[in-house]
Amino acid sequence: MLNLAGKRAFRGSMVATLLTTFLAAFMAKEGALMASSVAPLASNHVVTNVVTNVVSDSTTNTLNKFFSSESLTQKDSVLVTEVLESGGQVDLFDWQARKPLIPASTAKLATSYFAIQKWGLSKRFETIFFLDGNTLWVKGMGDPYIVSEELDLIAEKLQQFDMSKIDRIAIDDLYFSKELVPGRSGVRDPYNAPLNAVSANFNTVKVVMASNVQKGAKQSSLKSSLESAEPQTPLTPTAKRVTGIVGVPRKGKPERINLIEPHNAASHFAELLSIKLGLHDLDIVTGRPVPADAKMIYVHKNTRNLADIVRGMLEYSNNFMANQLFLMFSNESRASFSNAAKVVETYYKNELGWQNFSLVEGAGLSRKNRLTARQINDLLIRLGDSKELLKSYPVKEGQVWAKTGTLSGVRSFAGFISKQGRNYQFVFNFNRPVSYRYREALMQRLVASL
Repeated sequence: MLNLAGKRAFRGSMVATLLTTFLAAFMAKEGALMASSVAPLASNHVVTNVVTNVVSDSTTNTLNKFFSSESLTQKDSVLVTEVLESGGQVDLFDWQARKPLIPASTAKLATSYFAIQKWGLSKRFETIFFLDGNTLWVKGMGDPYIVSEELDLIAEKLQQFDMSKIDRIAIDDLYFSKELVPGRSGVRDPYNAPLNAVSANFNTVKVVMASNVQKGAKQSSLKSSLESAEPQTPLTPTAKRVTGIVGVPRKGKPERINLIEPHNAASHFAELLSIKLGLHDLDIVTGRPVPADAKMIYVHKNTRNLADIVRGMLEYSNNFMANQLFLMFSNESRASFSNAAKVVETYYKNELGWQNFSLVEGAGLSRKNRLTARQINDLLIRLGDSKELLKSYPVKEGQVWAKTGTLSGVRSFAGFISKQGRNYQFVFNFNRPVSYRYREALMQRLVASL
């Protein structure tokens, strides 16, 4: 069983603020083998408003009546179970729970569980540094949580070596193939950041226009008036250039934007590191392998572990973190989505007995992803001891930890309910337009009915 007794809290208010502001835009958009004590349904009825019972007790009858007023359709999937003290489960309500549907961001539950099984919650990801003459080499291994404060720690360690003669920083970010993220759109929002084996601040920058800019100033003047909106993060040439491409923010209003392309992420990392090291006018080289005879001088292990990453990914629905992890599931020397998807598919088929599912990326961006409510419930069963990694939702009585999923025409919601000493799990998936707040309102009424 997974245990969070040793989990650590986020370090430093600046880091917590960075993660929160990075994901604020997404919060507004957010683009088997079941351990059961009863036999599963022999068949799934899909006729609208027909309810299928598994256990004839008062709670099941109550939920049958509860959901009969929800006008469920063939584009919906709902499963509610009670977790028994023995560890088994009883189905309380099942509506098309074996029908594969687009899961949106509830796919992050599958990414989280696979990552925990692969590495364990105490895993800390590494970035490796080399010297080759006057060149400082950085070899990225996909760490998704290098923020400015972590770069301060890296710079402090590197200063133990003679950095005075360094005239070039070279980035080896070849661990990740430079392929398109399945389902990623072209918008500038921070939740849509590019992936790269070497990354800083979730491959986003937060900028603000200087307060003394005159109204009607030319674009070139506006770019020169940009400032970093974070004291711990210097404004780099790459940040200025990318902001000029996507458009400068309105005067006095800080805005976080993504770096658009992976090569921008590598350049931005190198520029930030050079400033942190007190080095200026360096050559920046990206996309090259570390020379075989370069001397390894330092291996940086992030101060934040996988528990911190999964918490940020689930509570704030961080797409960048999810797909950085997903690429690292690949068992090839150059990680790719196609290979990572095969690894994940093989695992879930062999270990959980899944059939009729698809996970082509780990964040839930792609409409090619498919999961059933049963499969999502399988994940909840196995993540039960780690439920506090999910976002907590206030309810009048009891406690709820859950994960939402949102795409155009898709609204999903899955999680845990604890009430009056009894524990439940729920999965809602609506592959049709419903109001943004419908799923949470439905959850609140479900909790009240239990």
